[in-house]
Amino acid sequence: MLLFMKKTSFLTNVCISARILGLALTVCTLFTVTSCTNDDNGLIPIGNGEGNYGQFQTEEKYNNETQGMFILCEGSYGKNNSTLDYLNFTTGLYYPNVFESGFMKDSKKMGDTGNDIKYYKGKLWIVINASNKVIVVNPVNGKIEKEINNIINGRHLVYYNGFVYVSAYYNAKFNEVIGKGTVYKINADDYTITGQVEVGYQPENMDIVKDRLYVANSGGYNGSNDIGYDHTISVIDINTFKVIKTIDVKSVNLNELKADKNGNLWVTSQGKYDPTTYSMVGANITEISTEGEILNHFDVSAANLVINDNNLYYTVSSSKQPVLLNVIDTNTGKIIEKNLLKNNSPSQLPIRTCAAAINPSNKNIYLADAKDYTSAGEIFVYDKNGKYLSTIKNNLIGITPAHICFIP
Repeated sequence: MLLFMKKTSFLTNVCISARILGLALTVCTLFTVTSCTNDDNGLIPIGNGEGNYGQFQTEEKYNNETQGMFILCEGSYGKNNSTLDYLNFTTGLYYPNVFESGFMKDSKKMGDTGNDIKYYKGKLWIVINASNKVIVVNPVNGKIEKEINNIINGRHLVYYNGFVYVSAYYNAKFNEVIGKGTVYKINADDYTITGQVEVGYQPENMDIVKDRLYVANSGGYNGSNDIGYDHTISVIDINTFKVIKTIDVKSVNLNELKADKNGNLWVTSQGKYDPTTYSMVGANITEISTEGEILNHFDVSAANLVINDNNLYYTVSSSKQPVLLNVIDTNTGKIIEKNLLKNNSPSQLPIRTCAAAINPSNKNIYLADAKDYTSAGEIFVYDKNGKYLSTIKNNLIGITPAHICFIP
């Protein structure tokens, strides 16, 4: 039983980070498997007011284990217009802006620039970057359990063994000589910050392997100053909550980081900003062992990493061609599909992919499109073989839908 439903009728998680001329426009992705229960099939939303709150029908109606998904829309930096949408797979109904439309028990604006969302220990954990906070929401009754403030310039989160870890730029300001970033440790039961450790410059995505937290450092704000881009992964011992090692990836401006089933790490480099072409150059994907050995290297401008079973999916975007969705076999380290979406027409492909996710039940693929970053986004849906199924679009969808969280 989940968010936004009556007591007798319950509701049944790419990132590209483009830093152009100092504006950190973060377009990230999240693939999170979560769990809950559904007690009946009524599915009637409630809230503080009356009406349908802009809900609309989609073709995404499934009778399977995944009940729905939350879509965190970043909004526009400085505009205080981040939103949270919900797609119900049982009914196919899409609910825009559930956080402040009346569904939430404590309806209010989320804040400035939603940057990550995950589900852990029965709660939704939402990072609001420019508002310097993490919001914890009970998805059963819509109550805001806690707003954890003083998470300075938070970016991404992971959870492990009763704690939630949040990476943060901390005191970062573009093109200035600044301090390093930090990772916060939060008790998932009482929401208290129990630790804080310094890592590299402008830390981004993280993952955990065998009691070690691996943090990708970007240094994206330092491209034009004496420090320069970061090229390291900070390794934190979960038990002592101290940095025990720093891995030099040899590539700069790191962003995505995912661990595969073999315990190896896949990390993306966004490359360096070239002021002559107004673009990022030298982007790549690198596979490394947890000890820092470089296992594979691919010179591609990749974003939106999703690992499903033994396959790693990533998107490639450019202004000159449609979005590509490529696949790497994590066992062999070989690219096994260079364009999974090749049989679809241009109208069936996103323009600016800002999120990618795979439904854990039916393996459908979701690619969120930011469009122009100022108006409603869209979500393109494909089957596991890359065949186009539908497009979720409506002028009520949030701006820059960039993080997806599934609810099985």
